Amino acid sequence: DSGWRAHWQYRSARWPAGSPYNPWMVDGMWKPPFAEQPAYVTPVFATYSSGPIGFKWEPGTALNARYRGFFFLAESPKKTSAFRLEAVGASFVPRDSEVVASGPFATGLTIGADGAVYAADWGDNEWLPHHRGRVIRLDDPAMAKDPARLETRRLLREGFATRSAGDLIALLAHADQRVRLQAQLALVQRGQGAREPLAALATDGKAAPLARLHAVWGLGHLARSGNHAAAEVLPSLLADADAEVRAQAVKMIGEAGVAAAANTLAALLADPAPRVRLFAGIALGRLGSPSHLPRVIAMLAENDNRDVYLRHAGVMALTGCAQDTRAPLHALKSHPSRAVRLAAVVALRRLRDAQVAAFLADADVAVVGEAARAIHDDLSITAALPLLAALLERDGVTDEATVRRAISANLLIGDAASIQRLVAYAGRRVDGEMRAEALDSLAACLQPLLLDRVQGVYRGLPARDRALVAKAVSPHLETLLFGKSRVVQAATARLIAVLELPEWTERLTILATDTTRDAALRVIALGALDTLKAKGLDAAVKQGLADADTTVRGAALEILGRLRPADDATYAAIAGALGSSQLADRQRAVAVLGTMKHKRAVALLGDHLDQWQAGTLDAALLLDVAEAVRAQGDKGLIGKLATLEKALAKSDPRGLAALALAGGDAREGERTFKTSATASCQQCHVVVSGAPATVGPNLGGVGTRLDPSRLLTALVDPGAEIAAGFGVVNLTLTDGSIVSGALANESASEVTLRPVGAAEITVAKNRITARSAPVSIMPAMGTTLSPRDLRNLVAYLASLK
Repeated sequence: DSGWRAHWQYRSARWPAGSPYNPWMVDGMWKPPFAEQPAYVTPVFATYSSGPIGFKWEPGTALNARYRGFFFLAESPKKTSAFRLEAVGASFVPRDSEVVASGPFATGLTIGADGAVYAADWGDNEWLPHHRGRVIRLDDPAMAKDPARLETRRLLREGFATRSAGDLIALLAHADQRVRLQAQLALVQRGQGAREPLAALATDGKAAPLARLHAVWGLGHLARSGNHAAAEVLPSLLADADAEVRAQAVKMIGEAGVAAAANTLAALLADPAPRVRLFAGIALGRLGSPSHLPRVIAMLAENDNRDVYLRHAGVMALTGCAQDTRAPLHALKSHPSRAVRLAAVVALRRLRDAQVAAFLADADVAVVGEAARAIHDDLSITAALPLLAALLERDGVTDEATVRRAISANLLIGDAASIQRLVAYAGRRVDGEMRAEALDSLAACLQPLLLDRVQGVYRGLPARDRALVAKAVSPHLETLLFGKSRVVQAATARLIAVLELPEWTERLTILATDTTRDAALRVIALGALDTLKAKGLDAAVKQGLADADTTVRGAALEILGRLRPADDATYAAIAGALGSSQLADRQRAVAVLGTMKHKRAVALLGDHLDQWQAGTLDAALLLDVAEAVRAQGDKGLIGKLATLEKALAKSDPRGLAALALAGGDAREGERTFKTSATASCQQCHVVVSGAPATVGPNLGGVGTRLDPSRLLTALVDPGAEIAAGFGVVNLTLTDGSIVSGALANESASEVTLRPVGAAEITVAKNRITARSAPVSIMPAMGTTLSPRDLRNLVAYLASLK
């Protein structure tokens, strides 16, 4: 509609061998300063891209007028987007987003001196490092001779070092940011001689706004270099009519350390422009004093957490202004504004001030939670840990994030009072999961604590006194072990095993053999009896082998195989499991054979390999047999397995991934689908029938459309069978341009493509000179997931009916 036409020119390129270039970027999620907070904060930011791998701003003369001031973003789903920013509060939000190109896998962007966008193309390759690639050029051919672009190219080629100061000042108003920036840097390199022309331009209210900003930045550059005359000019700009000039002057003053302007900066915390307030707060973090705190507090209270950037500025100002005198921050514990109290907590955290513990008494759960994070997280404020630990004794503290940190604080301290506190909490009428965490923490403290149980931060603490823990918990074990909470019962059984308390074997035996109790609890009780080498273990195992639940039977068989690897009774039990109608029994029996270092176990695994070779082995056991043989370690078995796997790789195009065809656990597969950071399935797929598809097809009901074999193929070779409307095709047209998108429809005369995030494009076939085969943007899961995870994922997808 604007005359814009994407013109791709493919230029042959090749990454040099051994190149350090790495196209990958970790796709993380940024969180605001107050993580895990409820919705009282109104954010002005968003997670914009699922895979950003290239980012550039249109500098002012590139491409055409349609994209002036736009950002260009290369994303991993093989698309390049453009968007502009709109000011909202102290920051910006994206607007007018559109896809400008899809299909080529651009992994980096730059704007050339000629005004075109250049991209490094990863190509239609596996998601693995390789040495193939090309450079792509995106441009509007009609703008090739545009005077502004030609002038920019000439100026960039000629350079700026030999130009006069007057010419450089004039170029600060140029339409292209690159020219303005090079002119600014060339002026600054001239030192004191640049001060006067820059000052004249910066203070000229009639000059071009961008030219004035570059003059302000130039003065800031000089001031940071020690030019006191340049620093003296900056405060005169704090009353300028242009809000952005004020904001950038504030920023330069803060970075240059112009302390004489601190009082004016404090007054600007009430400036009508949010960006001025933002930079004033940050600058006061460097230059402020306690006398400026009232204005900072007023700004935080007025903002009331509505703008997270202003909240951050307030935190920085509080931190800097109270660097030497903390009492004003301590007094904020009684301030009526929750926003002020939260900011005070974060400021005290940055100052590592133990008085932050006073905020644990706050009536607001968010303030208490933030104080708990301040004390516990990262390297912790050690002096405040006892007060956080004591929080477990307070009624009404139910926020999980806070409780976990209070439990961890007791674990970190590890003295008698802390251990007693954990025991007492485990016996309270509160959330069972948190009571179980307290008991598991008691078990954890008996080993050296390398990482804490909240953040995984390195602690390196020594093991605590086993006798001390046993003495504290023993009077309560009966109540805990036979209480109503199954998770507490399980944690208690685990703790008894770790404490090695043989006097509790009889009670554990009751749990292990009571078929009315939860199967998971019986499994844990069996494991505890095994750890304690209990006298009643044999009887419990014997009963477990006959249990109605497969997980209990499997746990009993595993214990028997480890304790009695040569007994006839063991092999009779294994034979019974191998003959079971339940696949889980057969799989566990094979796995147990892999743990038994005995010739009879080797022989049984050999029989399974013979069945594999004869084609009679249940496909659901193939992966289990392969893993058991490797665990067994017998050289003869491993050699035979290698031959079988080699034959499988030749006969099945999916290679060894074919071992994952059958036998998976759908529940574990669902966990992989929803939580695996490597697979990231939910990033592109939904599983709700009728819901709109996202990047990939909706997988709701996929188990009725595809059998397990096709599901496995779709996972390990996504391009083998692409769902209609999701294969990316490149069409080369008669005018030399290329259009890309998912193949949505095709008739005898037309092809319809659906570019990612853009409207459909219909192209007459007589305009197409070449077309690529459809390509899937999904990575091959065989290189991402373990064979067992892959098998479970197949089972989960097959269950979606």
